Amino acid sequence: MKLLNEKERIEYLDQLIRLNATGNAHTLAVKLNVTDRTVFRMLNQLKKLGCPIYFNRAKNSYCYEYEGHIVIKFEKTKINNIDLQKISGGNAKITKNYFPTDFFCQWSDLDLLR
Repeated sequence: MKLLNEKERIEYLDQLIRLNATGNAHTLAVKLNVTDRTVFRMLNQLKKLGCPIYFNRAKNSYCYEYEGHIVIKFEKTKINNIDLQKISGGNAKITKNYFPTDFFCQWSDLDLLR
């Protein structure tokens, strides 16, 4: 399944970044088995999601500005019925009171989702 491959690729990219072992864009593309352009696209998408990625010339690697890691998961979060009605447009027949979250970067010292 393509989604699982992408998840594994992103987790591997995250690991390489945390280890400061990505190399330049071309080297990283070879490690991820993608094109150079795909590497730039992936990095740009992760940056838009809040991942503090930059290229460190001294280490010849993409790095995070501060400690953290990428988390890909489904999480059930209980919300109250008033907020749920706002989300569902005021529908009176509410059967579920969980709100899913999907893909985000999680950092030990900063909550980027607020």
